[in-house]
Amino acid sequence: HFKNALKDASDIELLVVDTGSEDDTVKIAKECGARVEFFEWINDFSAARNAAIDMAHYEYILFLDADEHTESMDIKEIKSLIKRYPEAIGRIERRNRCYSGADEECIMTDRVERLFSKSLYEYRYSIHEQVTRKDGKELEAYEIPLTVYHEGYFGSKEELKRKAQRNNDLLFKEMENSPEDPYLYY
Repeated sequence: HFKNALKDASDIELLVVDTGSEDDTVKIAKECGARVEFFEWINDFSAARNAAIDMAHYEYILFLDADEHTESMDIKEIKSLIKRYPEAIGRIERRNRCYSGADEECIMTDRVERLFSKSLYEYRYSIHEQVTRKDGKELEAYEIPLTVYHEGYFGSKEELKRKAQRNNDLLFKEMENSPEDPYLYY
């Protein structure tokens, strides 16, 4: 869906930053017309995202993760909203496939900040990374017409256990470095 939505958009760059995938990510990205760059994974999601921001050629950045698939998107309306709110952050709707209770599959929906000016914003925290203003001003957000289907919270028990262990290791290290930061305890 994403590729179709961008077919008439010559002013949009599709950039994939690979942090060490072992599947066909790079091949598929190139086949879709993406520019592929590489960033060595250093156990820091913000470092990877900030590196991708630096690699991008255009001012406005829209992040989508490899485990997210677009369900709907109105690129013309998104461009209109950027003009209306040039210093704010656009929030996408994310439908998360996950488990509820006794291995019952469910969908939980949330909104996440993903569209912003690279001059004004960057990511913070090695895990559960958050978009923050570089100048420290308060954030202003608006919703954009983009819905993604996210499968990152779904998988075998072993996969989910490995991911949880990785995330806990990163979180505890972050808490050790910034024990007074209430966000880390949230």
